[in-house]
Amino acid sequence: MYVLINGGSFFASSLISSNLKGSERAIFVGEETGGAYNGKVAGMLPMLKLPKSKLNFRLGLARLAPYYKTANDGKGVFPDLEIKPTLEDRINGNDPELYRVLNEKKPVPLKENNNIMKNQKLLLSFILAIFIIAFSVFNIIGQVGEKKINLDIVYIGNSITQGVQLPNPKEDAPPATATEYLRHKSGINSVEFSNQGKSGYTTIDFLPATVKAFPKVIEATHQLHNDNQRILIFSISLGTNDSAEEGPFGSPVDPKSYHANMKTIADKLLAEFPGCKIVFQQPIWYSPTTYNHSRYLAGGLARLQTYFPELQELVKEYTKSNPGQVFMGDVKAFEYFKNNYLTDLIPESGNAGTFYLHPNKKGAGELGKFWSEAIYNCIINN
Repeated sequence: MYVLINGGSFFASSLISSNLKGSERAIFVGEETGGAYNGKVAGMLPMLKLPKSKLNFRLGLARLAPYYKTANDGKGVFPDLEIKPTLEDRINGNDPELYRVLNEKKPVPLKENNNIMKNQKLLLSFILAIFIIAFSVFNIIGQVGEKKINLDIVYIGNSITQGVQLPNPKEDAPPATATEYLRHKSGINSVEFSNQGKSGYTTIDFLPATVKAFPKVIEATHQLHNDNQRILIFSISLGTNDSAEEGPFGSPVDPKSYHANMKTIADKLLAEFPGCKIVFQQPIWYSPTTYNHSRYLAGGLARLQTYFPELQELVKEYTKSNPGQVFMGDVKAFEYFKNNYLTDLIPESGNAGTFYLHPNKKGAGELGKFWSEAIYNCIINN
């Protein structure tokens, strides 16, 4: 059997060549393979970013190695009969390697091998290699055929977004967990984020005219998003502090004012970053006993729920004025935390007894999952 090889023989072809060469079952004609004799990396090829240079590169996660090895590590499979096509051959469409094989009268005799056990090992090794190659090739085909996107996400919110009650908010706050979930979603290449959650803040604190939180959001966004090929997303979850009976700046905020504030924030973001996308995440449930330095209680919880129709209406308005840019995000987490507050929210002592407001590590993970699913559905489906 003759095998034609050259510098373009990578991956599956070089892996098969290594096994055929090592078992002395073929005569190789042409030039050294591009793929290494002793193995190569393949499988999933995620895009990674170097932390300091910010350079992007792909890294193969699977190490594929043939049964046979060579001491000449780092080199490919060398031909038994070296033939190097000339530039003239390429221009005229000639194939000197194939021509030589088709006109070879007496193939070079191969070494006899009568060891049955060795042949069985070779056969099993070859079959295993074929399965590995097939699996990896299908993975690569899937990656090539699937358009992958890169996301930059700025999370705007209050103490729940910030993760102030968590021991390690940098890794466990909802923005961090949501981002990590997104990184493992189909069609996603890379995701970077900035957590702009501020404890105690209301929609009024984030208004551009207040000149309090909004300038920091703009600055953080410019630092994060410096490649227009990446999709910029603002995930906004505000309303908990607006709903308080007393305490946070501007509270209590009535539903229409909440609508107007959220629209002002969104309008300014759309003007500052044309082409960005905004996802409104519905605020989560808190217990009607919530009363720390601010007074929420049952009245606040009832008010919080009057904001939900306002968010839906706001999205409808943007569907006409800014189609494909503003979306309704998660609406399921409120009910989830209402039913699972004992396991997913932190019990805190307050002026009206024990209250539940902030997610614990488990709850933050669940909220991140809700947010990531909402962002993914909004972006991928639009």
